[in-house]
Amino acid sequence: MNAHEFKAWREHHGLTQADTGKKFGVSRATIQNWENGVVPISPMVQQGCKIWGDRLRQIRPELGPVTLIYADGPMFINPYGPRRPLATMRQEPYPTNAAALARVRELWGREDFHNPFIIDETGTHLWSGAQLARVADGSDRDAPLWRRVTIAKASREETVADANLRAMMSACARANREKGLPQGVVIYADRSVTDYHVFYFSPSAFALTGEIGEIADRAEFCDEPLPRADLRRVNL
Repeated sequence: MNAHEFKAWREHHGLTQADTGKKFGVSRATIQNWENGVVPISPMVQQGCKIWGDRLRQIRPELGPVTLIYADGPMFINPYGPRRPLATMRQEPYPTNAAALARVRELWGREDFHNPFIIDETGTHLWSGAQLARVADGSDRDAPLWRRVTIAKASREETVADANLRAMMSACARANREKGLPQGVVIYADRSVTDYHVFYFSPSAFALTGEIGEIADRAEFCDEPLPRADLRRVNL
């Protein structure tokens, strides 16, 4: 892998130089040196690109189109038990990875939802059933879903909370520009809450930079918020 190929890999996965540095445990300056050919790409870095590639595809909110496939009944049939109707396969197309995962969270636990997986347009598996289980129970913290992001005001000086808020939004705006203003970036501010700064981040917005999770006091999965008067869209 040469410098040009490494930069193409980074851009293909929608990573900034700072994001890539965090993945590899190096500084942004080191990434710049790799991409400018100042320092050669080591075999270890090349292997890291292969390892990260599949995972980075999974957590890309805009990746698509994709198809969610599942059965409407258990696939296992006990030869010694009572007969039941055979399960049938269902296929649901979605324009993006994020939309398919939101549907998985909606269906998870229903009696007619079994053995789900997601494939991309080439037929390649994107998410297995075991991986989707981690998305559904919230243990996959990088899954591209809507997030409710909060910064506490009541438990600290308001000036500190405001400084954290400005730092978070500055990081988002910077990453948004560096990534070429990607589609699907939506942030809503919730003005109905007084003890916290509360925001709703779309999957693409939360994926802008890891600094969001580092600065915020809490970032939890949520459904896309319904329009209401006290929600204001944030312009980056």
